[in-house]
Amino acid sequence: MKFTYTFDQLRDIEENQHLRYMNYKWSVENFGPIDQSRYFTADYGVIEAGSEKAACEKLYHMYNSDAIPAGYTGRCMSVSDIVNLWDYDNEEAPKTSWYCDSIGFVKLEEQEEKDNERR
Repeated sequence: MKFTYTFDQLRDIEENQHLRYMNYKWSVENFGPIDQSRYFTADYGVIEAGSEKAACEKLYHMYNSDAIPAGYTGRCMSVSDIVNLWDYDNEEAPKTSWYCDSIGFVKLEEQEEKDNERR
């Protein structure tokens, strides 16, 4: 599959300092649902992968190696960053958002629904 993606990072402002590099569970327990308006798009592009999770993992490795896209000058992908994915061949396909966690990625929409059910 081919995906269009954005790689988003927390804005570098004082009110976000407590969220940067924090895992999903801690962030939600202490500050509620992930607020994507706190983020900016650090990079974007197109990636091929067998699934959305595989695309996230591939992007993580790409932004943490010598294979960083040409022209990208930001920091490496890390915990608390977000990957947004769309089906490249279908502009109207829904976007999925994935939180870079301590290990792997958490799909935000699904996890936030589960968190709300527990409350």
